[in-house]
Order: sequence, then structure tokens, then C-alpha cells
Amino acid sequence: MIDKKIEEYSNYCLNCKVKPCSQKGCPLSNNIPAFIKCVKDEDLKQAYMILTKTTMLGSVCGRICPHEKQCQGSCVRGIKSEPVHIGEIEAYVFDNGLKNEYYKEIEKSNTLKDKKIAVIGSGPASLNASAFLAMAGADVTIYEKQNELGGILSHGIPEFRLNRDVLNSTINQILSLGIKIKKGITLGKDIDLEELKKNYDAVFIDIDMPMMNGIDFANQYKLKHLDTFIIFVTNHSELVFDTFKVHPFDFIRKEHFDLEIERVIEELIFLLDKKNKKIQVKSNGEIIQIKLVDILFCESNKHNCYIYKNNNTCIKVRMKLSEIYKLLDSDIFFQVNKSFLINWNCVEKISNGMIIYENGLCFNISRPMIKEAKRLFLVRKAESV
Repeated sequence: MIDKKIEEYSNYCLNCKVKPCSQKGCPLSNNIPAFIKCVKDEDLKQAYMILTKTTMLGSVCGRICPHEKQCQGSCVRGIKSEPVHIGEIEAYVFDNGLKNEYYKEIEKSNTLKDKKIAVIGSGPASLNASAFLAMAGADVTIYEKQNELGGILSHGIPEFRLNRDVLNSTINQILSLGIKIKKGITLGKDIDLEELKKNYDAVFIDIDMPMMNGIDFANQYKLKHLDTFIIFVTNHSELVFDTFKVHPFDFIRKEHFDLEIERVIEELIFLLDKKNKKIQVKSNGEIIQIKLVDILFCESNKHNCYIYKNNNTCIKVRMKLSEIYKLLDSDIFFQVNKSFLINWNCVEKISNGMIIYENGLCFNISRPMIKEAKRLFLVRKAESV
């Protein structure tokens, strides 16, 4: 029997086809109407299975996520009255799944069979990424400097908000997918990136440090190349969750992408040569010409922008991404989010809210831009036929 309160909450849901709670409100894009409908039908196992398509942290997220600002804040019911208590329903479904060990029946694929992946840190982003990588068939090992897993979930959230038994059950559920653990190991002290590079096909990093882009990270840790590494370093778990919201292994399909800083331009003026499809960058009297077809993508952080070229080099410029976008050819380039500007000529497809390049590089599309990105992609595809 389903708890009467949960049954009442579920029946209150309208099961909207548009799904603003999922598409607009949930960083993970959980299929909220679908799993709630299963609760209505008293099929808690199927509700759990639907949620595990996008998260393995339902018992945690159902308790500590800011639902009022996310899923419940986008709930249609909330326009004129109280929103559906989505968080409580999610936690109930996952708690039931843990109790009945439904996770033992989750199907795995061979997408990443024979791939070894190291995960540095065991916070929420790392745990979720590890779970999906393992479900894709990868051999995953988590490296954690503390003696217990969970990261901020263990050390930053009080027990009255997140019961430790619930957290431990959630972590054990993820580890049961065949994930290995190595505790008491600190990156840069007990193990370095060059050593990991020799032993793993890819590395996912989510540790407590200021957010930085790939170049700054490589410089700080004296890493010459990014090649097979997938690096994402941030204190802001919600940003990582958004990036890895469906299948983090999509990011690991790129085979080799060496990164070297070709030059740093402190002062620059962009002069776009539309006729010859080139950018002329004037720096301290020197004019550098870059063909638009040679630009893979542009990445920005708070202070700088990096123009990545297809010869595995990049140019660092002190300019905002939005300023560069205004100067580039809008028929060729598209700003998918605050951090990335992509080249349509390199795009293979759009899937699960991501731009996917022919070489496997993936870029998350911000929600307001998804419809426009799909429209432009279809237009370009039609023009090429």
C-alpha cells in the first residue's frame, strides 16, 4: 500500500504533456509526470526505473534540492495554488526502491565496455556520473581523500536535513553497480594526473576548488595535454548535474584532443573579413588571420575567452564570449550557453539537450536555446541536402 499522503500528492498532479517541471525546472530533466503517473497506478518499481534513467540520487535530491526554485517552482498547479510536492514523492519512490533493492535489476549496456575510468572525489556529481558510467559498462574507480564517501553530502549537509542512513544506502546502491573505491588518496599528493593518464581511458574530476576552465586546470596541475581526459572541476554541483544530466559517457567518446596555448592576446581588435570568411585579430600592431572554418569552438570563463582551432591549438583573448559572437558570422556560429560558442560545420547531431560534434565533443545547450538550436540545425541539414 502506498502512503496516503504520497497518494494524495500524486493524484494532485495533472501529468502535463508539456512538462515544465521537467524541462524547465529540473536540472536533471527527470521525467516527473511519467514517474508520478506510475505512483498513481501503484507501480513504484516502474516509477523508480523511470527516475534511474536520469538520476541515482533520488533519495538525496528528493530531500535537499531547492524544489521551490526548480521543479515545484515550475509546476502548473503552483500558478493558482500549491504546487505538487514533487520532492517528497521522489524521495518516497527512491526510498522504496532502496528497500526492495530494485537497483539490482537495472540493465547495463556495453557502450563503454573495456573502458577504465577514474573518478576523483565522491560528491553528488561524481556519484551520479560514476553510476551512469558503470551502467554503460565502464570499469569505474572512485578516488576519495576522506575516509567516507559523499563529499559535500557527508561533510556539508547536517543530518537533520539528510539522514546518514539514507545517504549511505544511496551510496551503497551506486557502488553495487560494480564501482571500486580507493579512500585516503589526494589528487596532486598521493596520485597525479600523468599517472592516471597511463592507467585510465578517461578521468572525471569534481573536487572542492575554485571553478576554472580546462586550460587553467592544465596549467595548475602541469598537465600538457587534455586528450582522453574529461575534466570538470567545480564547487557548484548543480552546474555539473546540469552538464551530466543524462549520459555522462557521451563526453568520453572523443578520442584525442591535445591542448596547447598558441598565444595569449592581452589587447585585441576583431576585424571580421566576411568576404573571405576570416577573422583578423590585431594585437600590438600585429595582425593575425584565422579562417572561420579552422575554429572548432570558443570557450569562456569569467575573465577570458579561448578560441580553439582544429590544429589543436587555441588563442586566449581578454574578451567576453557574447562580444566575440557579435563579431562572428551568425550563419556559422551559435552560442549554446554562457560558456560555449560552437561551429555548426562540426555538428553531427543534437541529442538529449546537447550539441554533439563529429569528433565526439559535446556541449550542453541552455534551456532557453534548445528550440532555436534544433531549428537552426534542421535548417542547415535541409540546406546541405
